[in-house]
Amino acid sequence: LKMFLPMAFVAIPVLVPVNVSGSTISFLGKNALHNDIDKLSISNVSPGSQ
Repeated sequence: LKMFLPMAFVAIPVLVPVNVSGSTISFLGKNALHNDIDKLSISNVSPGSQ
């Protein structure tokens, strides 16, 4: 409890606004660049899948 309560006081004010304004990726549109971690994380998804 001594550790989780201070972490909650730091995390909640950061995470709630990020969750509320969940449109952070939408402004990039289809021209978004993919970096290496994106390629690695979707490497097992077949082309054309949704």
